[in-house]
Amino acid sequence: MDEHSSVETVETILDVDQILLYNRNVFLSGLIDDEKADKINKQLLALSIIDNTPIALWINSPGGDIFAGLAIIDMMLGLRCPVYTFINGVACSMAAIISIAGKQRVITTNSRWMIHDGFSAMDDYFSKLEDQIQCLRDVNKQINNHIKKYTKLTIAEIENSKKGGLWLNAKQCKQKGIVDVIAKV
Repeated sequence: MDEHSSVETVETILDVDQILLYNRNVFLSGLIDDEKADKINKQLLALSIIDNTPIALWINSPGGDIFAGLAIIDMMLGLRCPVYTFINGVACSMAAIISIAGKQRVITTNSRWMIHDGFSAMDDYFSKLEDQIQCLRDVNKQINNHIKKYTKLTIAEIENSKKGGLWLNAKQCKQKGIVDVIAKV
């Protein structure tokens, strides 16, 4: 048996994703949408049913859909076991909002965190736009309150992020109470 065949044999026996999930590691990478939120929520819920030990949610995401992200936050906060968040790469936009909801919040040395003003592509009849605008205002207020609750960011810093984005490195995240620990993986 050559080296190449032994690697293929190991890969067919061991599914890396299953091993990581079995060891209570869930991954949020890429854009957040309803399908990804549904998959993550099912994984979190299943692990919570198995036992109460902490779950690690690894984040490397540019963000995405607000409502899909809020669904992940609701699941995290509603479980009987704690969810620890690990930023390994980047947590932007909705991924940044998810990251601060962890019971223990970790960022790796070279990672970045970013929040910015929300974005909406409203495409509807004028009569319906007023309701959508009010909903977006309510969600924006909800997210701002979430940021204030879980970080040391000032209202001015949160508001200034809407002018182009607030980018923070690991050390700044620690200083601003966005994470609890800076770690090397």
